[in-house]
Amino acid sequence: MNWEQIIIGAILGCAQLSLGFGIRRPILGAVGFLLQIGTAMLSPSPLYSFILLPICSFAIILFGGKEKNINYLITARTGPLTGRQKTLSLQHPEITFGRENCDFQFPPNAKGISRNHCRVFLKDGSLFLEDNDSSYGTYLMGPPRKLKPGVPVEIEPETEFCLSSGSNLFKIEQA
Repeated sequence: MNWEQIIIGAILGCAQLSLGFGIRRPILGAVGFLLQIGTAMLSPSPLYSFILLPICSFAIILFGGKEKNINYLITARTGPLTGRQKTLSLQHPEITFGRENCDFQFPPNAKGISRNHCRVFLKDGSLFLEDNDSSYGTYLMGPPRKLKPGVPVEIEPETEFCLSSGSNLFKIEQA
């Protein structure tokens, strides 16, 4: 067993692993990594590892496919906007909440709602909720937790959150 070959295989395997994580397919990256290490351990020449690199990379990209179509439905459950819905998608990756120029726009006299209160957005395929330094806060429900202003929090579908009080409740669901 040649340690230099194994080190080369590990380095090339890390490239496969990084590629898999980069396209959000870590399992495929792990398979590429294991193939590189196995080839390095079993082959008589390091050349085989270099030949395998583009083949594994192509397979990871090919079988990784496109990102699934991500759509979330945000529904106002209580408050002055009850029943209103907006869709969050890759084409519309941010939904804003507040009193001025927002997707969910509250009346100008809505108590406890800031002009630009908070936002829900997609980043790298994950869903986030962020308070925009609102006066009365944004809260995740069950159990209630106040968000720190300007600090995005990763959330899941079926999450409920409220603006300032439970009287302005919203729910996010997979569409």
